This record gives sequence, structure tokens and C-alpha cells, in this order.
Amino acid sequence: MSETITLKQFDGSTVTPKDDAIMYDSFSGETGLLEGCDLTHTGAGQIRIGAGRGIIKGRQFVVQEHTINVTLSSDSDMPGRVYIRMDLSDTSEPVKILHVTAAVLPELEQDENCNNDNGVYEIELGTYTASKLTIDNLEKTIKRISPKLAKSMVIDNPDDVAAVTEQGYPVGCRALNGLLGGIRFGVDAKGNYGYIKAGADTVTPFKRGVSFVWSVCGLSGSINLKNTGRVMLKLLNFAAVGNVNVYGATSPTRFYDGYNEHLYGSFAINSGHVNIEQVIDTPDINAYPYIIIYAVYAVGWSNSNSINTCEMTT
Repeated sequence: MSETITLKQFDGSTVTPKDDAIMYDSFSGETGLLEGCDLTHTGAGQIRIGAGRGIIKGRQFVVQEHTINVTLSSDSDMPGRVYIRMDLSDTSEPVKILHVTAAVLPELEQDENCNNDNGVYEIELGTYTASKLTIDNLEKTIKRISPKLAKSMVIDNPDDVAAVTEQGYPVGCRALNGLLGGIRFGVDAKGNYGYIKAGADTVTPFKRGVSFVWSVCGLSGSINLKNTGRVMLKLLNFAAVGNVNVYGATSPTRFYDGYNEHLYGSFAINSGHVNIEQVIDTPDINAYPYIIIYAVYAVGWSNSNSINTCEMTT
């Protein structure tokens, strides 16, 4: 047998718990709860700990349901902690559940190299507040470990996504980036959510709700939209002065200027407003579930004017 290298997994070999723990910890790298271990206050300083299991640095532990009596405060309210302590140097009782009540809770002892040096590793199971007579604010705080996906199941090539016909194969970051064409997402200076084109730094806000182009050729008219909380008006081409009124309505059939119950605001429009976005909030969604955008007659408008168009988004 070689004195310089040892194979752990082969017929007739000996694999120790230490070997397993080091290997499992390198795979998952997580310490926490797999299931159970619910905490229930049963009176005074008593806490019932439910059955469960978890992992500490690659080593599995199992908890049987039992009740503990934590220390109450002798004066004012004090914080408390229930925690699990793994001490690999203690061969008779390497893991136990402990508790502490103190004005300042001590730091948890966490030796990251405990599997190699038979060290100590502690994890918090829960916290509470202790008074002279009882405890309050009992909370389970231990981290829940979620099952990790095998790397072989993750799709990293965007060209392979369409070929997948079975469930359970998640799309990796590289594939997702390829599918989006390098597009990222962000928030602009006005707080609007939007997208960032590949190679760019500027956020382009998402359009909200229905977006359309409305042509007004010398005539007044109206457009009905569902109220989503705001209206954005962008003038594309106006040849004359006029107004656009924004009303709140209770019915989608009320298309007449002045016939609607609630005027949110009015936009003055002229040729100098081309490509300028104007926004008005329409917050009363419950009272007025619909909005009416109404163009008012303007002096000088006629069918001979160039097409007057505006883009409106809710």
C-alpha cells in the first residue's frame, strides 16, 4: 500500500465519519436544518423542541422531541438563545442542545476547520426574551437548507433550452443571459423600472399597461383606458395649440368631455411639446377604475393641419 496517497472508496477499505464529513461539507458547504425542530413555548421557561434533523459541517444530526427549561431573568428582560453545539473532541457526547440567557449573548463558536482539528462548531436554533416569570418572542432562527441541484441538470447553453422536453431542468445564468441578448434590468433616476440594452448604461423605462398612437386631425375625440395609477402622454406631432383632459370614470362607456366625475388634470399641448413626456397620477383606481383621455377643440385646428398624433401609456 502506498504511503503517499490513499484511496478511501474501494472494496475492503475503511471510510471514517471524518472522511464523510469533509467530503459532504465540500459538496454542500452549508450548515443548517433539513426538517423539523419546531420550537413551542409550553409555559414559564419551558420550550418544547420538535423532532428534526440537520447538518453541521457535513455531519448529520437527528433531534428527538423533548422539552428544555431555559434560565429566566433575575432582573429586567434579557435575550436568550437555544443552540446546538458540536464538539468533536468530546467522544462521549459530541453534539448537544444548550441554552443561554444573558444581558449580552456570547458569540457562537464556529471553527471552520473543525472536521480536521476535532474542533467546535455551534449553530443557533432559536431565540427568546426572558423575564422573571416566563419567556416571550420565541422564534426559530436556524437556517433551512434547500436541496442543491446537480450541476449536470443546469442548462448553460441557450441553444439547448428549446430542446428540453422534461421538467426539472433549470436555466443557468449563462443561458439566461444569452436568451435575453445581454439585456439587463434596473431603475432610472425617476424611480421607473426598466431595461438596459446590451452595451448601454441608460435605463429605458417599461411602458405601463396599454400603449397606442392616437391621431387627431382637426377633431376632438376621446379614448377610454383601464386605470392603472398613472398616465404618460408623449406628443409626437402637434401643429396647433390645444388641451388634453384626463378624467376618472366609473364606466368604460362615458366618452364625453365634462360627463365624467373626476378630472385628474389637463395637459396644454402645442408644437413645442413634441417628444416631451408628461405624466399625471391617477391614484383613485378603486373609485374610478377607468380613465378617459379627451382632446379638446383647439383654435386653428382643421383637417388641413398636419396629422396631430400623441402616444399615451397607462
